[in-house]
Amino acid sequence: MRSRTRHGAVRRTTVSSTALINALTGNASLMKEEKAREQYGPWLLENERLEGAFELVLDSFCLTNLRLIALDREGPVNPKVDARSIPLASIVDVTARTAGIGIDDSDLTITYITSPRLRAHTVEYSTMTFTFNKSFDIAGLYRHLMTIAQRNYASLNDA
Repeated sequence: MRSRTRHGAVRRTTVSSTALINALTGNASLMKEEKAREQYGPWLLENERLEGAFELVLDSFCLTNLRLIALDREGPVNPKVDARSIPLASIVDVTARTAGIGIDDSDLTITYITSPRLRAHTVEYSTMTFTFNKSFDIAGLYRHLMTIAQRNYASLNDA
């Protein structure tokens, strides 16, 4: 996954974007509720509810009523975990690049506000790009995230 700061510098993170895409497109296994609560309970905020959790071999992701949370494990025996989240209310744009011919992958880029105040005079943005195999149908995921982005955009610009 690649992140871009408002200054244009590319920041690489270790969260497995393929796992997120697999989870959201139905290619990951649904985590049992008890296991999801055990794994994500420490990461949840007050009044935050799990709406679904998904897992692959090492990585796992959950959707809550407030955000996307991605947990990336560095290995099967290493207890180190990287946790990343994107508040749903901060997503303002989504772009998709479909795969071409050959071994090309598809990309989905989410632009979200990182400023403490969403309606600040100087708004800071960041992006996260999720790269996944071209066999994944990104259109459904794009529509879902773009619906959230459009709702947020309208809300932020409603005076």
